[in-house]
Amino acid sequence: MEQLIKAQEVVNGGYLRAAPTSIRFDSTQLSPMIIQVAILKHVIPTIGETLYNSLVAARTVQVANYNALLGTVYPMFPTNTTYETLWINGGLEAMVASAVILTWLPYGTIQNRSVGQQQINTQYSQNADIKGIQFMFDTLQNDLNALKAAVKKYLNKGVECSENSKIDNENAPYNFIIY
Repeated sequence: MEQLIKAQEVVNGGYLRAAPTSIRFDSTQLSPMIIQVAILKHVIPTIGETLYNSLVAARTVQVANYNALLGTVYPMFPTNTTYETLWINGGLEAMVASAVILTWLPYGTIQNRSVGQQQINTQYSQNADIKGIQFMFDTLQNDLNALKAAVKKYLNKGVECSENSKIDNENAPYNFIIY
């Protein structure tokens, strides 16, 4: 499955930080499996498979970057301003990135090892206990639900998706109609 977002885009730096992570978050923890599960559980059910596939086909091949201080600026959808507006102003970027972090949370805090499941501890910090992890999960889930609602509301405005297509508001979840 082609992925709409890359790990580096979930935890990018600068003013357009997509996910609620610190600058020390290691994007290599976001495996393709984590991203794929987030897409299957949260993104496609929200925007529909046809629109999802259209977005994947239109995205830049580069790692999208909106901060010139971090290198060359690469918009996510350089040739489609409608998709770019959905991505930034419609809240799709924040929704997709938050879905990835929510999906990652159990794997990033408790690891499966040959001796069983273990909480990660470091020398210089104290890991949250299960209650802390549950609090973070609940918070992320509430935020993701709000972001999904915002994206759906944006899509329900009947936004043009390209020159020859539009979102079909009659048939949820947001079927893509080609004219």
